[in-house]
Amino acid sequence: MQVPPGSAVPTDGIVLRGASTVDESMITGESLPVTKRAGDTVVGGTMNRSGVLWVEVRAVGQETVLSHIMQVVANAQMRRPAVQVRQCMYMHLCISLSVYIIYRYTLCRWSQTRRCAVQLYR
Repeated sequence: MQVPPGSAVPTDGIVLRGASTVDESMITGESLPVTKRAGDTVVGGTMNRSGVLWVEVRAVGQETVLSHIMQVVANAQMRRPAVQVRQCMYMHLCISLSVYIIYRYTLCRWSQTRRCAVQLYR
């Protein structure tokens, strides 16, 4: 498949012919474009900057590098670390206990105040 300058590389593959600089910042985080020549691999979704590349497709769909990155991120977002689980349990216990103590204290004070008020009016 031919990848003209200024367009995105459609899928993972190997450069058969041509030379160009490819912006791989979305995959590697590197801001400088990388020079690609025949025999080099390209990743789908990266941007071809300067020359025409002829690429042989090596991976599509779920097999691409970008798809693997998305799967890893999704799995990481679904799991909660054990430390976070323990911390949540501790916080729930502390908050519940605090609310119960405040409830009992308020109930006792209110009951004593009410008794005193009833005795004053008798």
